[in-house]
Amino acid sequence: MYDDKHDGAGSAEDIDLAQFDEDYAETEVEEREFEPVPDGKYQVNVERVELTRAKTSGNPMLKWTLRVLAPRFEGRLMWRNNVMATKENLRWLKTDLHTCGLELAKLSDLPNHLERLIDVKLEVTKR
Repeated sequence: MYDDKHDGAGSAEDIDLAQFDEDYAETEVEEREFEPVPDGKYQVNVERVELTRAKTSGNPMLKWTLRVLAPRFEGRLMWRNNVMATKENLRWLKTDLHTCGLELAKLSDLPNHLERLIDVKLEVTKR
């Protein structure tokens, strides 16, 4: 008889990690150092965008996670933050949104359209 409670896909509460405690404690951390992605032009994919607050100022901020597609450093991540505090900041944000094909009548509509920025392919210049 088939028991749908044990179909191999359980919740996190069903997983007992204690069996790995000893091996985990004895395992050494493998040190990895990645040199920063150097300045230059890159083709990227918008992997994630989130509306958050800047840690130091508390100002609203749009935080971008970009994955490099080409020409070098494929797969590496880059980040961009659009802090919203001044008219100049808003000009940069509006330009970034326009570049991604997102035209908004008012900025307060942004939270309802964040998903439209995901998977947008761009060429960016890192400085």
